[in-house]
Amino acid sequence: MHIFEPLFDRKLISAGVSDKIIEEYRINAQIDAEMEMTNFIKTVEGPFKNLLRLVEHGHASGKLPEIAEKWAPDLVIVGKHGRSRIEELLLGSVTLHMLSQSQCDVLVAG
Repeated sequence: MHIFEPLFDRKLISAGVSDKIIEEYRINAQIDAEMEMTNFIKTVEGPFKNLLRLVEHGHASGKLPEIAEKWAPDLVIVGKHGRSRIEELLLGSVTLHMLSQSQCDVLVAG
């Protein structure tokens, strides 16, 4: 699963850019995110007969617990980005949010 939020998405909205242009921008960002996931999967070895791919637009800290609740997995694996401690305190952390909100086990990969 990859949850993406296009760069400058909120700025385009606040600048009054038309909905049509914002939607085109999001579609292009979705295509890019799907290509990134495809390229990532190619680098990983293993049996992927039952691999489910999900790429969604949104903010990860809100979407990830929502999707995990819907799918009810036994385990969620989240990647830890190399943010500084101050950034985590000020901005929040998707990983910390997932750890506190998840109803299942969470494995943090760093």
